[in-house]
Amino acid sequence: IWRQAWQDTANRYLEAIGSPERLNLKSYERQGIDKIPTVHMGPAVSYLERKGIQTNIGNLNRDIKAANSLMQSIRQMVRSLKGWLSGLKEKKAALLEALEQAKEPTIPELLSRYLDMRSEERTGWTSKGKLKGTVGDFNKVMEALDFLRQKEISTVESLDAYLDKVSGEILSAKTDIRKSERRIKAIDTTLSHIANHGAYKEVYKKYASIGWKTRKEKFAAEHREELDAYLAAKRFFKGHQEELPYDTKELKKEREQLSGELSEKNEGLQAVQEDSEAAAGCALLDKPCTAARPAPGCAGAGKEAVHQRTIKLED
Repeated sequence: IWRQAWQDTANRYLEAIGSPERLNLKSYERQGIDKIPTVHMGPAVSYLERKGIQTNIGNLNRDIKAANSLMQSIRQMVRSLKGWLSGLKEKKAALLEALEQAKEPTIPELLSRYLDMRSEERTGWTSKGKLKGTVGDFNKVMEALDFLRQKEISTVESLDAYLDKVSGEILSAKTDIRKSERRIKAIDTTLSHIANHGAYKEVYKKYASIGWKTRKEKFAAEHREELDAYLAAKRFFKGHQEELPYDTKELKKEREQLSGELSEKNEGLQAVQEDSEAAAGCALLDKPCTAARPAPGCAGAGKEAVHQRTIKLED
């Protein structure tokens, strides 16, 4: 109840000062946002991070933010390429006739034809404009062809299959990262309670041994944080008796391993992102020509086809 009240109060003040920002205390999952949540750092960790001191939670959050950024970038490129492929498939019949071939055209052939088409679109441009546009298109074609050779992609269908594979890799990575993040968070919580239980056990013993009420209350007030941390640890252990006794060394070892796996996942996503950027070169040539004097009738892939393909990918 108080969380909802805090959200409503904060949003009223934001609206009153004309700010477009709004506070939403729902989880990303409940909001329908496809992101991995970061871990709450708390005042102590936040203080250390502001001082430039790296912490386990801070490092974990940086890994999660990097993974979210990479996955978002890759998803956007995949959507763009899928939309381009959708439009390209609609143009196949016309391209087949232009190539005067009865066989299925390969992507290199389609790219070559696009170079010719875009050259025709520049009719009426200045010589400088034509040269600049042609050189730019040629460089993009070379980059795209190099990528296609490396991945052994030659047809529209094989590129489409490759993009489906990339989408699957993103989904798999996201699932693994979320699983690791939750386990790391659980280990950090456990280690924190183990440390607090050991550090403040004597404080609690002294508190429990005091018989006079006034002295006991004074001692509790002076050691409130230590006592609260110790009692929280006791409650935690009581609720997780099936896991006792804890092996601190093994927990730290597992956390280090999971943290390393997170870094490896991010490196893998970076590699996928680089491949997706290279694949994007195949679609760049289908964009409208732009210059000081654009040729009439220069248009990109069908917007409706792109929209429908994007909806399918998001689903």
